[in-house]
Amino acid sequence: FTPLLVDMEKGLNDPAKTSIIQQLEMQAAISDVSIRGKLRRAPDARVHPFVGFDPRRKDAVDIVRGAVRKYGCVGVKMYPPMGFRPLGNAEFPIPEGMTLEGAQSADATLRELYSFCSEEDVPITAHGNPTNFASKAFEEFSSPGNWEKVLEEFPKLHLNIGHFGGSGKGEFADWPRDFAKLGARFDHFYADIGNHRLGQDLEDYIENLKALFADPTTQPMQDRLMFGTDWFMVASLRDFHDFLEDYSKAYKEAFSDTHRGFMGDIALRFLGFNDPNNKNTKRVVKRYEALDAPIPKWLAVSDN
Repeated sequence: FTPLLVDMEKGLNDPAKTSIIQQLEMQAAISDVSIRGKLRRAPDARVHPFVGFDPRRKDAVDIVRGAVRKYGCVGVKMYPPMGFRPLGNAEFPIPEGMTLEGAQSADATLRELYSFCSEEDVPITAHGNPTNFASKAFEEFSSPGNWEKVLEEFPKLHLNIGHFGGSGKGEFADWPRDFAKLGARFDHFYADIGNHRLGQDLEDYIENLKALFADPTTQPMQDRLMFGTDWFMVASLRDFHDFLEDYSKAYKEAFSDTHRGFMGDIALRFLGFNDPNNKNTKRVVKRYEALDAPIPKWLAVSDN
């Protein structure tokens, strides 16, 4: 499990009751307990969290460095709809609530993050859907075009777009296709299905995926699409208990050749866990060794 912490404070102007460091300490404790196989209801589960990131927060990249090196986080979660573009904040129009100086600072902080993540093999997952924005002005901040700028400048970055751009319907129907085109250009670009609903919505979505995977310009994305869930499912979906089984079954019926990848192997590749030389993998292996815990079979270990 890779729980994704989110830094929403700047967008919502609602200070959290606990600090980011307190949240990281709690996540690290949960992760350690899971690595030791001591989670009471799920002793076989292993928990490896992502740290939340907002470029407007003071010392944002230092927090990420500490989260990765001290608290065992294996990735970064970004939420542009809270009020910042992935890059280009200093371009007109400057995001609502930012000054030009603040926008320039945000871009510099983002570049510092992408450089660190590229160098240290730290993957990033970002909200990639025109939803859940703090202001209508931020609706398109997660757009494919905005992320294309990032990948062109940082092509080695392991980037996962949550929700894969949405359902492929409505005003932003082109987002999944435009994101899939990025998958044909950048080897480390991924997406997850996040919280797409079941029933007829799932059937419609599978048909959309068939069209994408049949098109040579977007077909490579079939080998980069991952299963995923979302936090509010337990509140909004009465059938959330069936989500894993129903989605797995529907995907297998449509795409049997890549079903295993969709349900886990592609995620291991996104995280770097299939590569013993990946720095993210090496850090996780060291945590298991430090806790005197057996290393899972899904985590690649070097023979050296």
